[in-house]
Amino acid sequence: MKSPVVRPARDSDSTRIFEIRNDVIRTSDAILEDEPWPRAKWDTWWGARERALPILVVADENDVAQGYALLTYFADRSGYRVTGEVSIHLDAAVRGQGHGTALFAALIEAGRAFGFLSLVARISAVNAASVRLHEKMGFQRAGHLHKVARKFGNLVDVYFYQRNFTD
Repeated sequence: MKSPVVRPARDSDSTRIFEIRNDVIRTSDAILEDEPWPRAKWDTWWGARERALPILVVADENDVAQGYALLTYFADRSGYRVTGEVSIHLDAAVRGQGHGTALFAALIEAGRAFGFLSLVARISAVNAASVRLHEKMGFQRAGHLHKVARKFGNLVDVYFYQRNFTD
């Protein structure tokens, strides 16, 4: 198996990331949104995003994004600026091939280089694959929120996972 190529996202990756994101919304509980985003909403988000925060992609041999990972601030208040929130999503065709591990490792290092002291993730409690990946990457469960979201008509528990760089 050829090693996946992880690189910073470019504006030319926006459409592919949008497609992956909306497919995840339609087919899984990994993004707790009810409906895929319309393109105009995505374009507004992409244009207004915090450019300093890393967005990475894992690309195939043709340099087409097959997954993406991004860091956002955990919360809007200035006191939380030491903590980043991670999101990582792959095209269904490449899941289970090591792309997520490579992408996540690069995102963790990008978060450390950015200056975050801690990274957190919110994970649907039924998303066992995401739980396994986060634990493999050194995250520990830091909380369990009961029935705080809805997806596909069901109430969903959410786990908080955290990785500290200060320990």
